[in-house]
Amino acid sequence: MTDYAPACGVDQEFGVWYTELLSAFEDPTTTDRATDFFAPGGALVILGASHTGDQAILDARGALLPADGSVLWNHFPNRTVVASETPTNKSFEVAGVLEITLSGNATCSTT
Repeated sequence: MTDYAPACGVDQEFGVWYTELLSAFEDPTTTDRATDFFAPGGALVILGASHTGDQAILDARGALLPADGSVLWNHFPNRTVVASETPTNKSFEVAGVLEITLSGNATCSTT
């Protein structure tokens, strides 16, 4: 999180939460530890596609990050802003770089 740059209005606790989230999501074998970051019925949005509920979240992540370790993720978040805020909900948007490493015997897929 060297380049993490929260804008005005981003709670300090969000950075701590986001660090833990990335730790869980970068481990291809974790399950509950990854979905524990979402509210019941929460969604993971990847490139505009919404994956709602624990199993859908794990399936979406598993399609991109196989449990066999053939693909590794390393996130480098930077600009972080408050995307929207209501009296009951605050959403954040994080920009950055995702480094993807393929093992020597990995094949590319269209997933």
